[in-house]
Amino acid sequence: MLLSRIKLFISRFLRARIFGITFFGARYFKIPKFIKFNNKVVKLNLPNEYGIKLTFVEIFLDDVYKLEWIKNFTKKNNIQIKSILDIGGNCGLASMLLRSHFSKSVIHCYEPNLEIIKI
Repeated sequence: MLLSRIKLFISRFLRARIFGITFFGARYFKIPKFIKFNNKVVKLNLPNEYGIKLTFVEIFLDDVYKLEWIKNFTKKNNIQIKSILDIGGNCGLASMLLRSHFSKSVIHCYEPNLEIIKI
């Protein structure tokens, strides 16, 4: 148990550095104001609430959608992803990461929650 928690912390810490942010533990994590994608700095304007923090950590630091693997697989097998559908896109965090991995794809992001659409 302890070893897996240490491994998760190190993984999150290292992935956070890729995006130009710091991670010293979930308890202390705050949504960053800026994030780095492909050597470009992107400003984020997200509420610093638990659900958004959890989503951010899952998508960017844990790579729950296995986008790194998909990117490497498609590149290795010369597959070009032309269209991506993101249903339940929340605040668009997954779409942002998808854009950084698949820059030539058309991304359709839909979010039915009217409260989130305001963000």
